[in-house]
Amino acid sequence: MYSILKRLALSLLPSSALDALEFPLRSLYYPFVKGDKVHCPCCNRSYKSFQEMNREDFEDQLCPGCGSIQRTRLLREYLNLEFPKLQELHILHFSPHKYLRKIILNEKPANYYDTDFVSTRCRYQFDITALELDSNSLDLIIAYHIFEHIPNDRLAMQECFRTLKPNGRMLAQVPWREERTIEDPSITDPKDRLRLFGQEDHVRYYGREDFIKRLEELGFEVQEKKAQDLFDANTLEKESLRGEEIIFDCFKP
Repeated sequence: MYSILKRLALSLLPSSALDALEFPLRSLYYPFVKGDKVHCPCCNRSYKSFQEMNREDFEDQLCPGCGSIQRTRLLREYLNLEFPKLQELHILHFSPHKYLRKIILNEKPANYYDTDFVSTRCRYQFDITALELDSNSLDLIIAYHIFEHIPNDRLAMQECFRTLKPNGRMLAQVPWREERTIEDPSITDPKDRLRLFGQEDHVRYYGREDFIKRLEELGFEVQEKKAQDLFDANTLEKESLRGEEIIFDCFKP
């Protein structure tokens, strides 16, 4: 039913209207999917199930109420765990999930820079390699699935380090594997990028240790936080969180 209603909405509404009406429309759909088998920590609702997403380059469990995917729900839980007072923080958030953006805005942080370089749905369009922010001005940066898109990722990491305050933190995720990082700037064909890097607009596929090394070379202290080490088995199952999923929690000394 979810897929049918989504296709219907896409066919009837222009993208601008659909964007504005997404959450009210999802609320109308809620009585049909509410239940007690799974729970979303973003919209704080329970459902019969999450929606299966299966594409060639992407598999996930989508919340029918707010559209959160697994990594969004894990991030929400980690923010609750590690940053219970967002209102005191100066935050930079790259390409935020729409509902999580709404949640954080409602918390009224001291500053919240929601930014997307290619989309106008956010209030800022910062270039991550040349941030228009003062040095030592941020408490928290959220950079989820960003660096794999950036040709000069080291410059982007350097800018994040520069703008963080001492003791500030960056929460990062990238697609990674245990082998070495593979990257080649000469590869620009989307089909080749999909085959080699996992997505048409990715410029590399990180090796886990290489990713950490790049961050550490710029001064970050990196801690790997696995979902299964943070939350109990019931939470992982109820919220459909991947136990092996890692948040790279990067500290500026």
